[in-house]
Amino acid sequence: MAWFGINLISAAGGSDPRRGFLVCAAVIALVSGASIFQCGLFAREVETAGPAPVADVAHPLKALRELLANGHAVQVALASFLFGVGMTVLTGGLIYVFQYDLGRRDDFRLALGTIYAVGLVTTPIWNGLSRRHGKRLAWVAGSLLAGTALSAAALLHPASTGGFLALFAVYGAGLQAVMVVMFASMADAVDYGEYRSGQRVEALAFGIMTFLNKAALACAGGLLGVILSVAGFRPGAVQDADTLTAIRLMLFLIPAALWFLTGGLMAFYSLSNERHRTAREALETRAGRWREGPSPQNTTIIREDDECRGYS
Repeated sequence: MAWFGINLISAAGGSDPRRGFLVCAAVIALVSGASIFQCGLFAREVETAGPAPVADVAHPLKALRELLANGHAVQVALASFLFGVGMTVLTGGLIYVFQYDLGRRDDFRLALGTIYAVGLVTTPIWNGLSRRHGKRLAWVAGSLLAGTALSAAALLHPASTGGFLALFAVYGAGLQAVMVVMFASMADAVDYGEYRSGQRVEALAFGIMTFLNKAALACAGGLLGVILSVAGFRPGAVQDADTLTAIRLMLFLIPAALWFLTGGLMAFYSLSNERHRTAREALETRAGRWREGPSPQNTTIIREDDECRGYS
């Protein structure tokens, strides 16, 4: 859609862009809906023998309390929100830079295509790096790459599409690093929270991640409107030099600041691969004992590592 969207809007709308956007939105809705529908029809969960040793916390307030006590999960949730706002502001604002500043509206497709193509190519690299050195390193490194690329785009202001594409290639690599580890980091945090407290809050954790993703879209849309308004943007008109400078600086520097913030927040994410592996092994051992021993209702869980000794 990043590559074909503009052409679809022009072809379907003709002289009425609103109709073109409506058709484009309908196509996206149909493709997305069909994808979700086929997932529901054909996806199957792996069946496990016997009941789960620890059921997901059902009471919403209790689950929320457990989740808020999980510092790793809170870090990931807040960092994901900042990431979502920064990413969406840039994606939504790029077309204004290409149309009004560079005068090359159609090259907007090249910019988005470059971002996502580089992301696709670098996915195995970030996956391998996160497996070997941890998700924190991948998240922080990606944030620094993306933030630096956007800062350079704002301050250097390349005069050609090629210059922008080079910077967006770096940005796309950084963006993909976070995409690779974001949900996996929350999964690790959920496992570790269960290991520490004996309570699992998987459903609420990922529900909040989804909610924050939608909240980031809403906040980014509002922020983009504020940026254009403050810059003095006038739709469909020739923009003066001060307006173009303000749009460029804010559209790049504000997302760059958000990228640096998300990276700074995740720099304190202390759940390494080794700590998560220890937690998973303890959970699997505990699950084996559940199946062999007394029923969950009559058993007390005792953590066996020094860090968690004393919890029951």
